[in-house]
This record gives sequence, structure tokens and C-alpha cells, in this order.
Amino acid sequence: MSPMLYPYYSRSHQIGVSLSPTTIGISIANSLSNAGLPTALSFFCAFALLISIELVLLTALVKLAKSTVEAALKTQFRKRYHIALSKSATIRPLLSTSEQGTVALHIPFWRYGNKDGSRDKRRQSNNLICEKSLLKISHFSIMSSEPFIIYWLYRELVLRGILFDRPKIFHGPHCAQTNALKAHHISKPASQAASVVYEHYSNHPTDFEEYCAEIFRQHGYKAETTPKTNDGGFDIKMVDPQGNRCIVECKCYNPTNESVGRDTVQKLVGANAIVQAQRMIFVTTARFTDAAVEYAQSTPIPVELIDGNKLEQIICSASQNKPAYLNERGEVGDRLGDDLSWDAISRYYPPDVTPCNNTRYTNEI
Repeated sequence: MSPMLYPYYSRSHQIGVSLSPTTIGISIANSLSNAGLPTALSFFCAFALLISIELVLLTALVKLAKSTVEAALKTQFRKRYHIALSKSATIRPLLSTSEQGTVALHIPFWRYGNKDGSRDKRRQSNNLICEKSLLKISHFSIMSSEPFIIYWLYRELVLRGILFDRPKIFHGPHCAQTNALKAHHISKPASQAASVVYEHYSNHPTDFEEYCAEIFRQHGYKAETTPKTNDGGFDIKMVDPQGNRCIVECKCYNPTNESVGRDTVQKLVGANAIVQAQRMIFVTTARFTDAAVEYAQSTPIPVELIDGNKLEQIICSASQNKPAYLNERGEVGDRLGDDLSWDAISRYYPPDVTPCNNTRYTNEI
């Protein structure tokens, strides 16, 4: 408490008088007046001091509320997508559902630049403008002044089966949208698309399970992955849009030389003898043997089989048929059109500005 206010606070408690801003203001004004200050000026200074204190307290409360909400949103985001946001990323509630699935990358530029985009050294006050890049998904709006953080987050979400509209790239003093970077639908066989998923998740099978769960969520299912150990013989438990309980087994197998056999499908059926779900689904990046297909169709509750080809179709039909953007290296982009790799996007940086290193935030996000 301010030393000027303490005597009045202490005295009010001794005599049992409750403090109010008006009482404190009058007391301070009287003290200033007794010290020789004109009465009008004393009252002005006293109440100006009180207003300043209240503004400081209000500002502190607003900052505390914002930080609390942001921490809660980051926790929700991490639990849903298994991605911990960087400290330099800001998250806010997304109020408009029409903006879901959009990405805007704002490339830094000099306030006064030369024709090639480099800094105009003739200008003394010439700073780098870094507008915030944005990614909007579900009820989250994520912002960062460093485009690579948003790009990396976009790439990771796409690899988890989240689908977006074509990303927009902005650069230059007028933020003119760049049309040079176009995202097209992947025009390649599903087996190649399955290979992309396999190469990305082959060493992380639990991440593949979450990838599949997110694809089902895009189709209106309530999906939750099971624990890594003692999973009960299946990887995902779900409720479909009609209210039917489902169990799902996921196998990230090599599409070129591996397949799912009858015995593996039979284990899922055995698990359902305890769970008693209305539907059983088996997802793989590879294919099923003839024996597995025949067995799946002969059980009392037929097992729904999703191989690499069907998985590609499901991905591309999710979220209003918006295609995922993956190339054969597991990067965001389209190898048939203009690339959306980070190397391509980095070309829009001013020549005298070094883009962020790709590995800088890999472990941070």
C-alpha cells in the first residue's frame, strides 16, 4: 500500500470506519491542503492519484485474466492434438466458425525496402515489420509473429489428418496476397499417400492411432485413444454420429510389402467379446489378406476394413471434402504444382533477412 494511504487505512481500522475511494480522496486532499497546496489543486491531485491506482489494478487484473484463459486454451489444445504450443505462440478463442481451417502466413518485410525487398539503408528509422501469422482450427485461434511457428503447426496438424483451406501467404508493404504458392489436391495413387503416412508414423505407432482418431473426429465421431499399455485389444474407442459404440484397431504397416492377416483381425473380434461394441473397425496403411477379408465378413458383427486406399478416400472426404496437402516426403505441399515447403516459402523473405531455422522450434512446438 502507498505510504500516503497507509495512515488513513490504519486509522479507519482503529475507529471501525470502512474505507471508500471518496473517503480516501478527501483525506488525501485535506492532507495536501494542510501542507499548503490550494484546495482545488489538492482535490485534483488526490483523485488523480486514486484513478491512476485503480487503472493500474484494473490493467493487472485484465492481464491476469488473459494469461489464465490462454493457459487453459493451450492445455485444451495440447490434450486434443498432442502438440504443446511454443511460448512465442498466442492462443485465443475462435468466435467465428466460418474461419475454421484457415491459415495466413505473414512474411516479415522492411518498412522502407528496395526493389528486391532488402532494407533501404538511406532511411535511418527503418524497422522490420513482423505481422502476426494466424492458424484457426476448431475453437482455437493461434497467432505468432514468426511465420515458421504457424507453418510448422500447420504441417503437424495436416500430418495428423486435420484438413485446411489453401494457406494464404502475405508479404510486402501492402500485404498483397501471394498467388505464386498454390495448394492443389494431391494427384497421386492412394498407395503413395499411404506410404507418406507410413513413413511418418512407422516409428511412432501411438501417434498413428491419434492420427486415425482425429480423422474419425472430422467425420463427426467422438473418438478417444486407449492407454499405451493394457489397451484391451484395440486402439480407439468411439461413438459414431448415430450413437453406436465402436472399437478400432490401427496398424501402421508398410504398404509395399506388408499386409494384415486373419489372426490380427481375429484379435479385434476377441476383444469385442468383452466390450460388446456395435461396430468393429480395422484401419491400416497397407492391405488385408484374402483370408482376413473373408473372416471379417463372416463374423456375427462384420469387421469394417479400411486399407490404404480407403484411408486416402476418408482423409480427402473429411471436413467438407477439403484435401490434405502432403507430398511424398511428408511435407506440406504439392509436388505437381508450386511447393508449399518451408524452403519455398522462405524465398519470400527479404534477401538480407535470414528465415528461421527449420529445426529451431521442432522440439518447442
